Amino acid sequence: MLSRPVWTRQLIEAISKGGLAPELVPDDVAERLRGNPDREIAGWAREHLGGGEDLDRGGVQRRIARLRSILADGSGNPYAGEGAYSRRCGSCHKLFHKGGNNGPDLTAYQRGDLETLLIGIVDPDAEIREGFEYVTLVTKEGRTLSGFLTDQGPQVVVLRGMAGEDIRVVRRQVESIEPMGRSLMPARLLEGLNDQELRDFFAYLRISQPISR
Repeated sequence: MLSRPVWTRQLIEAISKGGLAPELVPDDVAERLRGNPDREIAGWAREHLGGGEDLDRGGVQRRIARLRSILADGSGNPYAGEGAYSRRCGSCHKLFHKGGNNGPDLTAYQRGDLETLLIGIVDPDAEIREGFEYVTLVTKEGRTLSGFLTDQGPQVVVLRGMAGEDIRVVRRQVESIEPMGRSLMPARLLEGLNDQELRDFFAYLRISQPISR
């Protein structure tokens, strides 16, 4: 829906007329609308979908402190936390060869370092791993594509889309490539989890080897 202006406007019309509730628009779609090169579309998105969540440093530290306190107040069950991880992280990240490839593989990540995990989850824009910078590509015929650059040569540019598919664009058809300047990982990733569910989530995320059932 976002690859061509006419489709994007049809999506906006559906939201404006109540056919799709704004709160049901995924974070990555809302972010792409806010970053649309068409100023009218971008302005509409900021007005109706919000300006995105830009946390100040104080807000980041308060969230981290709250999570740190919750995790210190009890233990978690990795078996119980697997479902929350799969729903919130598994479509983009691999862990022990299970999951998607739209984000870094977490298997070798510093998962034993709680502070590193907390910063990465609460403030995903703080450090975007090299090779996973999200970009918007506009073609000369007006298509807008978004994804991670997986290959950029003199003849072809290859983007990996959010569904994990590779999109090949002939270089001479490319009008522009612009970085979005932020992670597509939502800052509200853990929203809706109660204290015990948070402990279970982190217990699964920090496992040192695959769990067996």
